[in-house]
Amino acid sequence: MLSKLQDLLLNNNSLVGTIPSSLFTNITTLEMLMIESNFFEGSIPEETGNLSNLQILSMGHNQFSGAITPVIFNLSSLQLINLQGNLLSGSLQVDMCSHPSKLEVLNLGSNQLQGHIPSNLYKCKELRVLSLERNKFTGNTAKEVGSLSKIMEIFLGGNNLTGEIPLEMGQLLCLERLGLEANSLTWTHPRLYHNASKLTVLDLSYNSFFGFVPDLLGNLRSLRKLNMANNFLTSKSSSTDISLFSSLTSCKRLEYLRFDGNPLNGSLPISVGNLSTSLQYFYVTDCRIKGYIPREIGNLSNLIGLILQKNELTGTVPAEIGRLKIGNLKAPIYIDLSSNQLSGDIPASIGNLKTLAILSLSGNRLQGNIPQSLGDMIGLEFLNLSSNNLSGVIPKSLEKLLNLKVFNVSFNQLQGEIPNGGQFANFSPQSFMGNEALCGSAQMQVPRCREFGSKGIVSVRCDVYSYGILLMETFTRKKPTDEMFSGEMNLKNWVKQSLPDAVTQVADVHLLIGNEERSEANKECITSILKLALECSADSPEERVGMKDVLANLKKIQLKLKDTEQRHGLV
Repeated sequence: MLSKLQDLLLNNNSLVGTIPSSLFTNITTLEMLMIESNFFEGSIPEETGNLSNLQILSMGHNQFSGAITPVIFNLSSLQLINLQGNLLSGSLQVDMCSHPSKLEVLNLGSNQLQGHIPSNLYKCKELRVLSLERNKFTGNTAKEVGSLSKIMEIFLGGNNLTGEIPLEMGQLLCLERLGLEANSLTWTHPRLYHNASKLTVLDLSYNSFFGFVPDLLGNLRSLRKLNMANNFLTSKSSSTDISLFSSLTSCKRLEYLRFDGNPLNGSLPISVGNLSTSLQYFYVTDCRIKGYIPREIGNLSNLIGLILQKNELTGTVPAEIGRLKIGNLKAPIYIDLSSNQLSGDIPASIGNLKTLAILSLSGNRLQGNIPQSLGDMIGLEFLNLSSNNLSGVIPKSLEKLLNLKVFNVSFNQLQGEIPNGGQFANFSPQSFMGNEALCGSAQMQVPRCREFGSKGIVSVRCDVYSYGILLMETFTRKKPTDEMFSGEMNLKNWVKQSLPDAVTQVADVHLLIGNEERSEANKECITSILKLALECSADSPEERVGMKDVLANLKKIQLKLKDTEQRHGLV
């Protein structure tokens, strides 16, 4: 009965063991063999070559090992070979495709194949899809690739290919998807693909491309995904604007644009707002981008991810960023503008992005208050505002963010009570460190908040605490946000450890200049002032010295200094 079997489909089961060679001896009528996504192991039987009528061979995502039996490529009726995702090794047969072939799809990706890609492969003239990605192939891509006139998809990424991309690859007029990422390829002719008018996906990331980014990429009008990340590409030196982004405004279907890790060294042009309204992902991290973020970026109404981190951007965060949406939903998923030089206030309009999951503005020079409107971003899971110059209180509206998993406002100038509702009980003290005027529960390692009113207004007791920190800043010339302070080592602990015998290690050196008598007098004065500063900034409000006592103590320190100066003739 099996002798007349034409189709054998066993995909997506949990079958194990080896394939018996007798299977291919007794079913020579087989036209379709599909055993994908099981746990078969061992080698592919040579008896596969007996299946003279076989048209589709799909054995991907198993655990087959060893070399690919060359007899497979002698089956002239085969139209599809899928061996992706196995443990196959060795090299491809040099004379593969020497026989007349109907092969349209060859997928050998995600194995351990090595050696050169044989130039004979390109004699399979009917090929539509060629996938050899994520193997260990070496050498260059032979110019014979240009003979694949019907090819639509080529995936050679994740190998060890070197040398120049052959010009012939740019003449493949039916080519729609090309992936050459994660190799060591170069180009001499950046005009390479300007004739590939059907190209929808071009991934050349993680290679060794040097020189100017070709504006001719804008001629690829069908392009949906462009990934040039982590090369050595620059913008034209004749213009401060990165002209590439202007040229890509012709690609009206563009959905994914990635250039991170290239030294583009220019500014975002206003025309970035004219990029495709279909654009969903815009990655230009670590590209030495200068200047302002154009407010026209708010025109990119379908953005899901906007990543501009690790650049040299200045100016403010444009309020227009709150216009980003999908249809009637305000729906970007993540925005990362961290590690730039942005200043000014955080625009309240960001609160319009209801479904934003990730917002990172850390490592800038932002100032002003944290907007109350951030509490409206009900989808927010990650919020990092650390290492800025933000002031005021942490809005209690953030307690409404029940999905918030990561929160960081460390190293700002925030004050008042740390909210204790919502997710705030789950955050660590590291989320708030470097804000000397914050208070809250003991687990946050900040002073308790009895001195705060219900509206977060600071009382005299908290003013004393802040005054103590101010004294430390004045006489050490250090700020709580300085890089030297991290973990448990903050300004207050640093000063505390220096007293009484090592004050010269923390005091402003300019205050210790002079002869021995002058230096010793100033040292004694600074020691007294820093002791007073520590009394002002005690963790418990009840333990803090009152403001009247602070003034009285300062007067005593001043009189003692004058007396010492007079006795030693230092005035």
